[in-house]
Amino acid sequence: MKRSTDTYSMKSLVAIHKILKIYDDNLDADELNTEALNAKALKISENRFIKIIAMLSKAGYIENVDIREFQDGSTNTDYSESRITLAGLKYYAENSLFLRATGLLPELISAGIATITSML
Repeated sequence: MKRSTDTYSMKSLVAIHKILKIYDDNLDADELNTEALNAKALKISENRFIKIIAMLSKAGYIENVDIREFQDGSTNTDYSESRITLAGLKYYAENSLFLRATGLLPELISAGIATITSML
């Protein structure tokens, strides 16, 4: 069974949200908590994790990510010294509100159906 593109993009958006939350939570720490910020902890593939870190860096949402591309086609991504930027905090805050709103939608639909059903 094939997954739809929407499922994959939603999976990435949820991962991005979790990653930015970890960065936000780490603002008070001296070092980035790499035990929480890795593919295994986020339950995503290593490839997806590294690509998301690279995207967040290129978009300016995190900084101090060292991405090295080698002649053999391989890449090495070091994010151990990275941190969230003001743009990243803004994106995280805006999308937190969006995810909360979409999380409420199923509850609102269920409540509406229950109300309509009780009227019948």
